[in-house]
Amino acid sequence: MSFDGKVIAAADSSKLFANLDKLTTFENMSNFDTSNVTIMSGIFSRLIALTSLDVSHFDTSKVTDVTDMFKLDSLLSTITLVEKWMEVW
Repeated sequence: MSFDGKVIAAADSSKLFANLDKLTTFENMSNFDTSNVTIMSGIFSRLIALTSLDVSHFDTSKVTDVTDMFKLDSLLSTITLVEKWMEVW
């Protein structure tokens, strides 16, 4: 999946990309604006073909729920997180 232009995520982005079982990569994720997201529950769950994910540019300052964010991502071995990720929760 490629974000070729700016995409503004909804405040409730729960399960937004869930169950895309053939998805192997995200490209241009820096165009995915998460500045107003409060719920990321299950946003990347059940992406069974995804092996790596870079969310280092995500603005998580308003996020309050990350339950099951990476649930059942059995091949996901590398996640690049926001520098202050743990400070959010």
